[in-house]
Amino acid sequence: ITVIVLYLTLTEIMKLIFRYVAMGMIVAIMMLTLWIYSLRHEIIIRDVNKKDGKVDGDDHNHNEGGFFKGLFDSLGLAKRQNGPIRLHPMVDRSVGNGFCGSGYFVDADTLACNPCSEGMFTLPPHVVSCKPLLSCEQIGDIIGVGVENLSEGGVKSLLKGKWKGFCEDPQILVFPYFHNGDGTKVDVIADKMNDPMQFKMQLVKDYVGILSYLHHEASGDVGGSFVMCDAVTPDKLLSQFMISNQYRLVLNDVDALPLAHGNSIKCGHHELAGDFVAPEQRWNKAPIPFDDAQLNPYSEKVDIWRVPETVEMLMGCSKPQLMQKKRHQRSKSDNTGFNQLDEKVCHIIRPYINLLKGKCKRLNPSERPSALWIASVVKKMSIVLDLQSRH
Repeated sequence: ITVIVLYLTLTEIMKLIFRYVAMGMIVAIMMLTLWIYSLRHEIIIRDVNKKDGKVDGDDHNHNEGGFFKGLFDSLGLAKRQNGPIRLHPMVDRSVGNGFCGSGYFVDADTLACNPCSEGMFTLPPHVVSCKPLLSCEQIGDIIGVGVENLSEGGVKSLLKGKWKGFCEDPQILVFPYFHNGDGTKVDVIADKMNDPMQFKMQLVKDYVGILSYLHHEASGDVGGSFVMCDAVTPDKLLSQFMISNQYRLVLNDVDALPLAHGNSIKCGHHELAGDFVAPEQRWNKAPIPFDDAQLNPYSEKVDIWRVPETVEMLMGCSKPQLMQKKRHQRSKSDNTGFNQLDEKVCHIIRPYINLLKGKCKRLNPSERPSALWIASVVKKMSIVLDLQSRH
C-alpha cells in the first residue's frame, strides 16, 4: 500500500512539473517572438541612423529622403491638403493577430497593450516601442523621392508611404495604407469572416464614434462641429472611411470637413439632390433655377440625417443589399445559412433602425438628436444583438 501511494504521489508531482515546464516554454516563446520583432525593428532604425542621423527627435541632420528610402514599400498614406483643418489623431485600438493595434505598444512585463504618448505612434507588427510622428522636415524629405503616387485630385494628391505624421505648413497628413479598401467593401469582407455580424456591428460603433468625435471633440477649444460634406450618397459617405488591417473603420478622406458653428456652412456652392441629402441642403424653389445665394447655410445636423441609411448599409440590412443576397441565395444553395443569419440580424436591429429614422429624419434640423445620443442607441442595439443572436 505504501508503494502504491508513493507511486501515485510521484505521478502527480511529475504532472505538475510537466505542466509548469510547458507553461514556461509558452511564455518563453512569446517573449522570444516579441524580442525578434523588436530586434528586427531596431536593426532597421540603426541602419537608417548610420546614414542619416537619429530619427527620435535629436539634432542630427537628415540627408534628403535617406530616412525613408527602403522603408516606403508598403504601409502608409501621405495626403497633401489645401485648406485648414485641425484634427486630433484617431487611433485604432484593436488587437489583431496577437499584437497591439496601431497607436498601442506591447508592455514587455505584462504583455498588455498600452497607448502611445501623444505625438507618438506604432504600426503593426512593429509594436514593441512607440516612435515619434514625422516632423515637417521629415515629411518634406519623402516628397519627390520616387514615392508611388496613388492618385491626383482637385484638392489633394495621394502618395504611398510608411509612417505617420502631420504638418500644417505646407498642409500634409500622413496615414497608414489599408489593404482592405474603403467602407463600401463591407459586404465583400464580411462574406469571408467567421463572425460577420460582430464585424459589421463593430464598424457601426466605429462610425457613430467618429461622428461623435467630429461633432463634439475634434474642434477642441475652438468649439463647433466638423461636417462630413463629401457624402451626398451612401456609397460616397462610406468611401470616406477605410477598413483597417484590424477590421476597424477609420476616417480617411478629410478634405471636405468644414467647421460649423450653428447654421454657418454650405457643402459647396452647387445644387444637391436626392433623399440622402438633408432637406435644408436641397433647392426647394423649383421651377426657379438654383441660386446658391438664396440657399441658407446649415449645421452638422445634415450628418445626423444620413445616419439611419448608413447604419443599415454597414449592417447589410438595406433593401438593395437584402435583395441581392436573396438572388445570391437562389444561385448558390450552399449559402442558405448565411442568408438566414442576415435576416435574423436585420430583424433584431430593425426596431433600433426605425427609432433612428424617427428621430434623425425630422424635417426641422434642430429637432434631430446629437451624435452622442445616436451612439447610446447603437450601444443598446449591440448589446441586444449580442444577447439574442446566441439563442
